[in-house]
Amino acid sequence: MDWTEFTTRLGRTIRDLEDRVFLIIEESSSGVYVQFAADTDTVSAECVANTSTALKRPADPAGELRLVELGWTPYTPLDRNWTTSLQLPATLAQSGQIADMCVIALRDVYGVATPDSLTYKAWRGPEPPRALWADDDTDEFAFFAEPLDPGQNPLPLPGLGLARQ
Repeated sequence: MDWTEFTTRLGRTIRDLEDRVFLIIEESSSGVYVQFAADTDTVSAECVANTSTALKRPADPAGELRLVELGWTPYTPLDRNWTTSLQLPATLAQSGQIADMCVIALRDVYGVATPDSLTYKAWRGPEPPRALWADDDTDEFAFFAEPLDPGQNPLPLPGLGLARQ
């Protein structure tokens, strides 16, 4: 797979992420990764930063400037990765922009040679318990008694076109 095809696949995958889905795409040999967390309204995206001790090829100053120019929010002592987000629902063009940002970071800034060296892991977290009124005559809460969605781990994403970790 070439970078153009991967960018298209990643854009579609980002657009279609569902609530409570987490996705990490990485080149384990270099410590380079991008990751995503989806909820009902937003997909949050992160890109590894030079603060990562696992990173074998840190970005040079020109690479970090490139990330800023692309629209990544710089890392801080509290947010240890570059960040951006996408409001949902999103068009393919909007999710494609995030995919472009990720591919340029992986390929141009951190030196990943080919998408074939990337792998992914994905999962859908369990549905959190919901509080309901215990009784119409009190102000007490009870937890939702019916079974909740337990999530799924691992979560296959075959449309991404990468090997799963």
